[in-house]
Amino acid sequence: MSDPGPLWLPLIEHENATYGDLIVLPLEETKTIAKTIKPLEFFKSLLKQERRWKFVSKIDDDSYLDVNAFDKQFLAMWLDMEAHFKGEVRINRTMIGKKVNQHGLDYAGGQFYTMSWDLLELLARLYTNNPTDKYDEDALNGILLKDAGVEWQLIELDGTMAFDLVPHGSSPLAKDGEDLTGWSHAVGPNAINPHKIKDDEMYLKVASLWDEAGLHLDRTFS
Repeated sequence: MSDPGPLWLPLIEHENATYGDLIVLPLEETKTIAKTIKPLEFFKSLLKQERRWKFVSKIDDDSYLDVNAFDKQFLAMWLDMEAHFKGEVRINRTMIGKKVNQHGLDYAGGQFYTMSWDLLELLARLYTNNPTDKYDEDALNGILLKDAGVEWQLIELDGTMAFDLVPHGSSPLAKDGEDLTGWSHAVGPNAINPHKIKDDEMYLKVASLWDEAGLHLDRTFS
């Protein structure tokens, strides 16, 4: 999060003293900063931590993520392969997300993406050497990598998995026979990452479709 200011700072300090789950960046919270450089400033801050991670994710606050399904279908497979081949198989310079094509290149859309640690290190370094707020943060990732002339791979969450939510009235669920392959639609059986959830009420309805056992499409909404 950006600098919370003096009003909220005591609450944030209490939260971190209790759980240690927040990183406060020395940034002013503006729409421009949030849309452009905030994630990359976050990546830079992670490099200052003692810990290292296999993967790091970024998600918009109007996106929902089925973490268990994403882990099972994407991350766990690679970690199992790495363990099976005793480190000889590694995921290098990899990003996972919904593919967007703009500015003459493909990149992972900012609604949700996950990257391997080495790609995060590279992006943080490229941004430090060439800071700019001219592009939205997801496009900036792709542009920095393109301008550096480096190779990387994008693993796509297809349209059935990651999409902009178009509910049917009060229900986020898809109707029988609905096309679930496009950019925008309701929640279907392959859903992992609905995006552009319009308000708190709809977000709670979307979240209620999932529990520890997975996605349930038998819910009813009034």
